[in-house]
Amino acid sequence: MSYSLPNYLRLWHWLSAVVGALFWTDAMSQWVHSAAQFGWGMLFAYPVIFVVFVSPLFVIPSAWMTVRRYRSGSIDWPTFLWRLSWVVAMLINSACAVLWANGAFE
Repeated sequence: MSYSLPNYLRLWHWLSAVVGALFWTDAMSQWVHSAAQFGWGMLFAYPVIFVVFVSPLFVIPSAWMTVRRYRSGSIDWPTFLWRLSWVVAMLINSACAVLWANGAFE
Protein backbone atom coordinates (compact mmCIF):
# COMPACT_ATOMS: atom_id res chain seq x y z
CA MET A 1 0.00 0.00 0.00
CA SER A 2 1.54 3.30 -1.02
CA TYR A 3 0.77 6.49 0.82
CA SER A 4 1.19 9.99 -0.51
CA LEU A 5 0.58 13.31 1.14
CA PRO A 6 -2.85 14.87 0.77
CA ASN A 7 -2.94 17.84 -1.59
CA TYR A 8 -3.52 20.37 1.20
CA LEU A 9 -0.30 19.23 2.92
CA ARG A 10 1.63 19.51 -0.34
CA LEU A 11 0.27 23.01 -0.79
CA TRP A 12 1.23 23.87 2.79
CA HIS A 13 4.80 22.60 2.21
CA TRP A 14 5.33 24.69 -0.88
CA LEU A 15 3.61 27.76 0.57
CA SER A 16 5.73 27.59 3.71
CA ALA A 17 8.90 27.11 1.65
CA VAL A 18 8.15 30.16 -0.49
CA VAL A 19 7.12 32.32 2.47
CA GLY A 20 10.16 31.18 4.43
CA ALA A 21 12.48 32.04 1.56
CA LEU A 22 10.86 35.45 1.08
CA PHE A 23 10.91 36.16 4.79
CA TRP A 24 14.69 36.13 4.92
CA THR A 25 15.15 38.52 2.01
CA ASP A 26 15.92 42.06 3.05
CA ALA A 27 12.91 43.54 1.25
CA MET A 28 10.45 41.19 2.92
CA SER A 29 12.04 41.74 6.31
CA GLN A 30 11.77 45.52 5.93
CA TRP A 31 8.18 45.23 4.71
CA VAL A 32 7.14 43.12 7.69
CA HIS A 33 8.94 45.50 10.06
CA SER A 34 7.18 48.51 8.50
CA ALA A 35 3.81 46.78 8.69
CA ALA A 36 4.38 46.07 12.38
CA GLN A 37 5.31 49.72 13.02
CA PHE A 38 2.02 50.88 11.55
CA GLY A 39 0.07 48.51 13.77
CA TRP A 40 -0.59 46.01 10.98
CA GLY A 41 1.55 43.31 12.57
CA MET A 42 -1.44 41.08 13.23
CA LEU A 43 -2.32 41.15 9.54
CA PHE A 44 1.12 40.72 7.99
CA ALA A 45 3.99 39.86 10.32
CA TYR A 46 2.38 37.21 12.49
CA PRO A 47 0.98 35.02 9.68
CA VAL A 48 4.44 34.93 8.06
CA ILE A 49 6.06 33.90 11.33
CA PHE A 50 3.27 31.40 12.00
CA VAL A 51 3.87 29.65 8.66
CA VAL A 52 7.61 29.42 9.33
CA PHE A 53 7.13 28.15 12.89
CA VAL A 54 4.38 25.63 12.14
CA SER A 55 5.92 24.11 9.00
CA PRO A 56 8.14 21.60 10.89
CA LEU A 57 5.00 19.97 12.24
CA PHE A 58 4.17 18.97 8.67
CA VAL A 59 7.71 18.62 7.31
CA ILE A 60 9.00 16.09 9.83
CA PRO A 61 6.27 13.46 9.10
CA SER A 62 6.85 14.07 5.40
CA ALA A 63 10.57 13.39 5.83
CA TRP A 64 9.77 10.17 7.66
CA MET A 65 7.45 9.06 4.84
CA THR A 66 10.11 9.96 2.26
CA VAL A 67 12.69 7.79 4.02
CA ARG A 68 10.15 4.95 4.22
CA ARG A 69 9.36 5.22 0.52
CA TYR A 70 13.06 5.26 -0.38
CA ARG A 71 13.73 2.15 1.70
CA SER A 72 10.83 0.34 0.08
CA GLY A 73 12.17 1.24 -3.37
CA SER A 74 9.22 3.32 -4.55
CA ILE A 75 11.36 6.44 -5.14
CA ASP A 76 14.86 6.73 -6.56
CA TRP A 77 18.00 8.36 -5.10
CA PRO A 78 17.71 11.82 -6.81
CA THR A 79 14.05 12.15 -5.79
CA PHE A 80 14.98 11.18 -2.24
CA LEU A 81 17.72 13.83 -2.10
CA TRP A 82 15.46 16.48 -3.64
CA ARG A 83 12.68 15.89 -1.11
CA LEU A 84 15.02 15.82 1.86
CA SER A 85 16.79 18.99 0.69
CA TRP A 86 13.67 21.10 1.05
CA VAL A 87 12.93 19.44 4.40
CA VAL A 88 16.34 20.61 5.60
CA ALA A 89 15.71 24.07 4.13
CA MET A 90 12.42 24.36 6.00
CA LEU A 91 14.01 23.29 9.27
CA ILE A 92 16.74 25.92 8.77
CA ASN A 93 14.06 28.55 8.09
CA SER A 94 12.26 27.56 11.27
CA ALA A 95 15.47 27.67 13.31
CA CYS A 96 16.18 31.15 11.93
CA ALA A 97 12.65 32.22 12.87
CA VAL A 98 13.22 31.04 16.45
CA LEU A 99 16.54 32.91 16.61
CA TRP A 100 14.96 36.02 15.09
CA ALA A 101 12.08 35.92 17.58
CA ASN A 102 14.62 35.79 20.41
CA GLY A 103 16.50 38.82 19.07
CA ALA A 104 19.58 37.03 17.74
CA PHE A 105 19.70 39.11 14.53
CA GLU A 106 19.42 42.54 16.15
